[in-house]
Amino acid sequence: MKIFSEIRQERGITLIALVITIVVLLLLAGVTMTMVSGSNSAPEKATEAAQKDAIAGAKDEIAMEVQEAVLNYYNNTYVEGDGTKEKSVQEVVSGAASTAVENAKKRNSQLLSSSTVDRKNCTITLNTKSYTVTGTIDEKGAIAWSDTLGTTGGN
Repeated sequence: MKIFSEIRQERGITLIALVITIVVLLLLAGVTMTMVSGSNSAPEKATEAAQKDAIAGAKDEIAMEVQEAVLNYYNNTYVEGDGTKEKSVQEVVSGAASTAVENAKKRNSQLLSSSTVDRKNCTITLNTKSYTVTGTIDEKGAIAWSDTLGTTGGN
């Protein structure tokens, strides 16, 4: 009889361990499902991070291209005396910004496809699916970007 009661106790412990394991696995599955789906999910955060990264990279590239264009303009005009005065600084800067935006669009074609430069007003608009950032270029080549990422309302 003693052997029978020991076997019974072992089965009881095994059954309890099995039930606890199943409950833990169900909890882990529930947590995983909430992380993968919903508005605050990991894929949603990854998409948002990719969009912000594309905008930040484009902003850096545009700033470097514009500053290089301003430097070349003043170097050619005043140091080398090329007579490049037929173009204004605004024209040179907006042209450089247009080139930089086109290069950024090529590298991030899915994210920055509708980004533009208004050469007349020297304004830059960087668009992704969810965000729009605008910048204004002054005559010295400095770019004043919008402070925050504005949501465009896209899905």
